[in-house]
Amino acid sequence: MKHVIMDELLIFLTFLGLWPRTPTSPKIISYLMIYSTSFLFFGSSIYLILHRKFGSDEIDTIEIITSQFGVLYYLTLLVVKRDGITKIVNLLSDFSKFGKPPLFDQRSRRLNLLLRLFVTVLLAATVAIVSVPVVFINSCNKQNLQLNATKICGLAAPVWLPFDYTQNPRKYFVSAMEIYCATMNYAGSGSGAFLVIGTMEHLVIRIEHLKNMFPEILNEPDKQIREKRLKKWIEYHLSIFEIGELMNETYKWPLSVIVLCVGILFGCIGVSTMQSVSFQNSSVFLFFGWFQSIFVLCFWGQRLLDSCLSIRKAVYNSKWHEMDVSFQKSVLMILIRSERPVLIHAGPFSYLSNLLVLGVLQTAYSYINLLNARS
Repeated sequence: MKHVIMDELLIFLTFLGLWPRTPTSPKIISYLMIYSTSFLFFGSSIYLILHRKFGSDEIDTIEIITSQFGVLYYLTLLVVKRDGITKIVNLLSDFSKFGKPPLFDQRSRRLNLLLRLFVTVLLAATVAIVSVPVVFINSCNKQNLQLNATKICGLAAPVWLPFDYTQNPRKYFVSAMEIYCATMNYAGSGSGAFLVIGTMEHLVIRIEHLKNMFPEILNEPDKQIREKRLKKWIEYHLSIFEIGELMNETYKWPLSVIVLCVGILFGCIGVSTMQSVSFQNSSVFLFFGWFQSIFVLCFWGQRLLDSCLSIRKAVYNSKWHEMDVSFQKSVLMILIRSERPVLIHAGPFSYLSNLLVLGVLQTAYSYINLLNARS
């Protein structure tokens, strides 16, 4: 499907099978893609359960399981809510009623460039995550000999299979499956997060357009035309907040992964990094890939919140009090409505903001202390 906004990112998501090619495309293709990438999560989970390995020696595997659960959870709910996301993109691509914001094309190009940079960094981190175990396979084998350990080297995480795969070529097959799962999952979930960011930024662009329109209304000398333009401004205002409410309703449960498991994941990554005697694990790249997505999501959530609150300030600081009484009454209602910003919730208990980043890091610190105390 062709859209005015974020066309490159939507093409990439279509390539991954997460975005519909046509308005009537079924979701079954997306669900099959997600199911095909669940091998690493289920395989490593069954491995830990059957071998009863839940100690600090298997912290690398535990962090992979937590990370894979997070991305599969996010991707599944993203597909469940896909109709709402396509509606949001369609609404933000429609300029027929209120016109195109000034400098929209330039800002849209800058946003696309920024999203392209985010995706590039994400893919680089993903490549590092899947390649580090292969690059350091010899060091891992030497460490096994020194410590008399039985760790399976060259894999992101050991998995359970009904046959022995410690020797080639079966090991190549398992490694290829893990690389496929990690690449598709991290690329898909990260790009899905950047899609959320893009829609929030386009809503911010609409809000700034709305604020710039208000002084033009005040400068209109004809009372009837001024009232008519104010009515259209209010419709635009309500339309923006309706899109914001739709965003919150659509993104709320997919983004709950931030509260649900990111703190635990960062705690495992912290312990794994401190225990690593050399640069032989991919924990730092896993952290960087996740943290980039979480940070920019919370940053844009805060940006959207601040932009919504700035509407009230822009209207209040204008010369609305010099207008007629009917106009002033309408502005008072606008000021009351503008006190409530658009909040993009991450589950039922929190919303995207700078405070959420601090909350996640505090949770991670608590888990690091807990895991270190038990080791």
